Amino acid sequence: MIRQYAINVTEIKKFSQVSDLLDSISSKRKERIEKFYFDRDKIHSLFGELILRYALWEQFHMTTSDIIIGYTAYGKPYLEGYEHIYFNLSHSGNWVLVGIGDIPIGVDVEQTNEKNILLISKSFTEEEKRMISERD
Repeated sequence: MIRQYAINVTEIKKFSQVSDLLDSISSKRKERIEKFYFDRDKIHSLFGELILRYALWEQFHMTTSDIIIGYTAYGKPYLEGYEHIYFNLSHSGNWVLVGIGDIPIGVDVEQTNEKNILLISKSFTEEEKRMISERD
């Protein structure tokens, strides 16, 4: 089982609009957020963990006290005590994305622009290009 969760944070212009949500995340994440200079980075980090916590509740019925996020020596987050649950976070532009599942998972979201569109013609198969162009 693999699930993906995403949120668009376009409407959130200032971190102060959502700072009251800090009480819903881990102290380690709070410390990381405090080190960011730009509000956009703080917002992405905050919602990354909020979405993860929601996904864990929805998919595995985990409560706040069940969720303890540890970090490897390389800074990769993992769930302490739940080696069978995997997750990955990504953010770019106005999007924050979380993937969660029972197998190792990686997710990535990238804000696109004209230059990235040119890469499509060089990087994707004809079928993939057709699927991308049909998407609205």
